[in-house]
Amino acid sequence: MILDELYIFSPDNNEIFKKYVFNKNGVNIILGEKRHANDETNGVGKSTMIDCISFLLGKSIPKYYQDNGDILNKNIYIALKIRTKDTTHFLSRSFNNPRHGFLLENTNKL
Repeated sequence: MILDELYIFSPDNNEIFKKYVFNKNGVNIILGEKRHANDETNGVGKSTMIDCISFLLGKSIPKYYQDNGDILNKNIYIALKIRTKDTTHFLSRSFNNPRHGFLLENTNKL
């Protein structure tokens, strides 16, 4: 399985809030980007990205997301575009309904 892209979106208004593209060959390393020279890289989303990927691959939703009113009010979904051999799939889950996931098979468009 190859990770292609991670999406954060709202199906209510068909808006993609953020898209992260992964390297298709080799290793992906998640680093925090400093905004200023003397800033730390904490709080920029490294752990959140890992939480989202784990959630999409079947892990339970972390408590932080269960109680986050902003995410729940916006009806946020996350989706992971993956490749297996010659097939592209999208794995998706909603923070509002975390018990169920969605799978789109054989499509290149979310």
